[in-house]
Amino acid sequence: MIKKMIVLTIVVLLVGMAGPAHATWFIYAKPKFLGRVINLETREPITGAVVAVYYTKRPLFGSNGPAEIIYTTEVMTDKRGQFVIEPFRQTIGPFAITDIAEFIIYKPGYASYPEMFPLRINPEIFFSTDKVGVKGVLRQDDKAVPFTYGVLELRALKTSKKRIYAIPVLPDGIGEKDFPELKRLIAQERRHLGLEGSK
Repeated sequence: MIKKMIVLTIVVLLVGMAGPAHATWFIYAKPKFLGRVINLETREPITGAVVAVYYTKRPLFGSNGPAEIIYTTEVMTDKRGQFVIEPFRQTIGPFAITDIAEFIIYKPGYASYPEMFPLRINPEIFFSTDKVGVKGVLRQDDKAVPFTYGVLELRALKTSKKRIYAIPVLPDGIGEKDFPELKRLIAQERRHLGLEGSK
């Protein structure tokens, strides 16, 4: 009797999972994110930096496999260096798990995020509306490093070598129509630096 109940339960679950794709079970939801980008030395706002965000999911089974990008968005920092990323919500299939939202922040001539940002903090926490403006301290190289949640301090770069290093590498799975402003700034910087393959 117990074996029959177990088999019946498994069959019911499998039939339910095999339903139409639109009958998804899970919601991929991310909140609003806020931030401000400033010059590390002068403390002045960095206007016109691109803030690109991409959202990914992974298969529930074999979750070490490649992530699939399901949505991208980008905004530019305003005259105060501020940006807002609106909430995102989408249904996903029952055999998927969500990853954290990933950020790329870039303006030619400055260090980029996350490549050249020394503090390793989950971006969903760093740019959380609940945390923005809160002071924090991290240990780095046996030193206490103070920071403010939501405030990204980027260093102005003086050499071509550092500017080349700051050019973001786009993640796998980015489509032709994704991140037009980020791609424009990257192409602009490559032309400025005389790199081969510039368009």
